[in-house]
Amino acid sequence: MFKDITAIVLAGGKSKRMGKEKALLHIGEKTLIEIMIDKLKTLFPNIILSTNSPENFTFLKIRMVEDFYKNVGPLGGIHAGLTESNTEKNFIISCDLPLMSTEMIEYLCNFNSSKKIVVCKSGDYIEPTFGIYSREILEDIEVILNLNLQHGLQAKDISIQNAIEKIGADIIDATKLPFYNEDFFYNMNTFEDYIYVTKKLGVPNKFNEIKKK
Repeated sequence: MFKDITAIVLAGGKSKRMGKEKALLHIGEKTLIEIMIDKLKTLFPNIILSTNSPENFTFLKIRMVEDFYKNVGPLGGIHAGLTESNTEKNFIISCDLPLMSTEMIEYLCNFNSSKKIVVCKSGDYIEPTFGIYSREILEDIEVILNLNLQHGLQAKDISIQNAIEKIGADIIDATKLPFYNEDFFYNMNTFEDYIYVTKKLGVPNKFNEIKKK
């Protein structure tokens, strides 16, 4: 167990491409968010859910926090989670990575770095919502968010990648790890993604749950 690291799960997205709250979709007998929380409970005694709809997740019985900076994308969720956290090191993960392995999570959490951020990349893409973030960067994030908001930038323009570049980070090339699987960073954003995930996990899909408006 990583007692000195808080796990922060990001579930504040609007799920526009899915058309429904994807964190609450059933994959077999459990919801997407339950699958993620159950996985994290085997590794972390401290878990925080970053969500702007806490009333939808009370059944999880875990700590929750809403964004202080509204409508600024995932960086707002990371900021809120770090603000609520009581530990210096924090493991950030998006709720829509149901195929992520505990081995990959453990490797990241055990990675020795002097940087305040450690993230992975798969191929040429940096995975900013799967990383270790120090609580010390709270002020840096606030400066970035306030500066961007003063210039009238929208959420799509406030990039986590840009924040990572400004603050500095160690970047792990996950594809070079012996246990790497390309499905680790498979984001479940669309109905087609949902079908793919259910097939990979060998569980029945809830077709009507997705399509029913």
